[in-house]
Amino acid sequence: MTSKRITIAAFVTFLVLLATAQGSQAQAIKTDTGTPTLDLRLRYEWADQAVPGRRTGSATTLRARLGYLTPNWNAWDLFGEFEGVWSLGDDDKYNSLLNGVTDRAVIADPDGEELNQVWLRYRGLAGSNLKIGRQRLILDNARFVGNVGWRQNEQTFDAISLENSHWPELKLHYVYTDSAQTILFSSREMQAHLLNVRYSPDSSNIAITGYAYLLDFDDNATLDSQTLGLRLSGQTAKLGYTLEYASQSDYADSSDAGVKPRADYYLLEVQGPIGPITGTLGYEVLQGDDHADTAPFSTPLATLHRFQGWADVFLTTPASGIADLYVGIGFPVGPTQTRLVYHDFAPDAAGPDHGEEYDLLVSFPIRGKLTGLIKYAHYEAQGFGVDTQRFWLQFDFQL
Repeated sequence: MTSKRITIAAFVTFLVLLATAQGSQAQAIKTDTGTPTLDLRLRYEWADQAVPGRRTGSATTLRARLGYLTPNWNAWDLFGEFEGVWSLGDDDKYNSLLNGVTDRAVIADPDGEELNQVWLRYRGLAGSNLKIGRQRLILDNARFVGNVGWRQNEQTFDAISLENSHWPELKLHYVYTDSAQTILFSSREMQAHLLNVRYSPDSSNIAITGYAYLLDFDDNATLDSQTLGLRLSGQTAKLGYTLEYASQSDYADSSDAGVKPRADYYLLEVQGPIGPITGTLGYEVLQGDDHADTAPFSTPLATLHRFQGWADVFLTTPASGIADLYVGIGFPVGPTQTRLVYHDFAPDAAGPDHGEEYDLLVSFPIRGKLTGLIKYAHYEAQGFGVDTQRFWLQFDFQL
């Protein structure tokens, strides 16, 4: 099996080299018979989790997506996309969560192939976009619903989604989904209604978003929840800002599960330039459980890696909740972009700190549509989890 993976990976790598040989002239291909798409990502990841008996993990993986969008016909079009993830070597050097290697650090990029997206779209109604089928969903900043895009195999949804922007100031987005295709090449069944309404007054730098996410999982009633929230984002002459509040409560079968959600979410973030540097200061709170029969605030459909540090220590909310005070700076050095972020993690109520984390990201162009990325995360545990380090070297190519 290993030799087969290497053969496939070598072939796709050859496609990258062939495409990038076109340099800056490389463009998306469009013909009268449709538009093919190509997305390739080669990544090396190293991980160290300070768990007794667990060794460091390292994985070199290749992710390939090959898609095709048909031409528009009477306001209808169709898109299909294959996705494969292959290890470029022995997969016993890391715990992919599927390979049974439990004495190595977790790197959640298992081998596999799947039909990543296949949807039918109709755009014949004014300002509307209707999609039916397996599709990528990212609502707002992906804090509640996202595609988990950092992992090699992304999360997609079997869904019916309707977007409407008939009125320029108002954007409506409703989704019904009965299944999420997870990063572990498995299907997670549910009945979920997702409603997101964004209002942005004309000639204004303010956007107000209200949302309601109703989740009913087939396999885990403790995660059934009703989340109602309001998000305000805006821009002044110098600063951008975001204020957000959400309340999570009982829904569907959660009342019969013994532990039901009853918690709140808060976010305050400001960002702005300081000369060539862009600074960010934020405070995010996911409340913990107040009583023995309540659960902390959960975000089971989110793109979790994007929040609360890149070391992925807080993929589920601790019982005591979490308050994340973070500060970041970003700055260019020629064509290279660098970002530094510091997190201080504490419970949302009284108690010792969970820990702190230092993150670094450097992204850089290589040639044409080929880009590179170096990333590092260092979590120092105090009252939650274990000391964790992660390092990535990554190359991306898209057509």
